[in-house]
Amino acid sequence: MDQDLKYIFISKSSEETKRVAERLAGFLFPGAVITLDGPLGSGKTTFVGGVAKGLDILERVISPTFNIMKCYFEARLPMFHIDAYRLENRDSELGLEEFIEGDGVTLIEWPDYIKPLIPASHLRIVIKALDENSRRITFENIGSAYEQVIKSLKDSYQAWQRQSELMAVEVDAILKRNNISAKDIGEVVVTIGPGSYTGIRIALTIAKTLAFALDIKIYAVSSLISQKGRHQPTISVINARSNRSYVAIYDADGQVLVEEKVWPNDELIAWIKGNADFIVSGDAKYLGIDAYQPSVLDGMLEAKKKSIPVENILTLKPVYLKDLL
Repeated sequence: MDQDLKYIFISKSSEETKRVAERLAGFLFPGAVITLDGPLGSGKTTFVGGVAKGLDILERVISPTFNIMKCYFEARLPMFHIDAYRLENRDSELGLEEFIEGDGVTLIEWPDYIKPLIPASHLRIVIKALDENSRRITFENIGSAYEQVIKSLKDSYQAWQRQSELMAVEVDAILKRNNISAKDIGEVVVTIGPGSYTGIRIALTIAKTLAFALDIKIYAVSSLISQKGRHQPTISVINARSNRSYVAIYDADGQVLVEEKVWPNDELIAWIKGNADFIVSGDAKYLGIDAYQPSVLDGMLEAKKKSIPVENILTLKPVYLKDLL
């Protein structure tokens, strides 16, 4: 078998299992089918919870054993979680085939009970307990559709594990290209969200590491205010997925009119249409709007003027979707 068709990952904790599952979600596509094999207590539902987080599902994931299937529609992609443990090949009456290979992501625990419904091409995941906390998780491409998914997961997770090492090299290279030494850095300015992506966490980790190592000040500013239009009333938007947006509204002087919040896209579009004196700022193509494209760097430096340094670096955390709901 080609090495890209199988990936074995050793998880040392349930949190690490959730993390690798969350990263997998970023490479899944409409119609993706994942089977989960492993004995009771091996961590199959924990893994599904990680995928759900990666699909921006806020609802807590529990095993649907007695309901057979649980559907999650408020997500970047719909997710269908099937527990076939009690089916014993009695699937024809339930219409599960309407969901499998539909427009969402389907995860099936105990797939052997509904073998006739499993498509020839699917991603097979086998979870085996090594001890109380550790798990061997095998990702296997069955058919042909998941080779790139597995390769992308393997490459990205290995890079994620080495992010501090890799970014330290990149930061050093940037400084050298600009004839700057670390001693020349007097302060750090970083955006902290709101957002839903790993990039926010990585950027903040790098900024905190620099500030701590060099014993310099760090300023934390909102990603929304950093893209505000200058001297114009502005509604600043960021795509929050699942037909939602992160939103903040400012007057021409930069004073906050509406605090950062999550807004359904249909309500947001209606507000924009009714307030033509406000410019829309940010990448709003997902709304079908040709918006103002700001200089985020200039916006960060402008926002920093109205900020104070963070007193305790260790308390600085990203702002995620859940923090605004």
